[in-house]
Amino acid sequence: MNRRCTYVVAYDIRSPRRLARVAKVLSEIGFRLQYSVFAADLTEPARGQLIARLRKLIDPAEDDVRIYLVPEAPSGAWFGSVPGGDVMSVSGAPAATLATRLKENIRNTKRVQR
Repeated sequence: MNRRCTYVVAYDIRSPRRLARVAKVLSEIGFRLQYSVFAADLTEPARGQLIARLRKLIDPAEDDVRIYLVPEAPSGAWFGSVPGGDVMSVSGAPAATLATRLKENIRNTKRVQR
């Protein structure tokens, strides 16, 4: 199946050299949400390839990488500025708009509570 799903990838890497390599790989396939958090739209085979690449880069005794599936209609909230501002909204990719979608979610929640 080649359906793309949005994933959030978060990491904590001890070595600056490994950190730079992991960030480079993730910046090639996703959108930075925070310093060590990316969103990426991946097919199942692409997710498997990403996991294999990251396993080669990290030290499992010292580093931590987590990949979370984001539901199509994410629930949650985004506080603060949206990374990339309008640039991310222009691309239209679900991962690129994740921050905007979550921020919109909090606006809608506030309207309902009023």
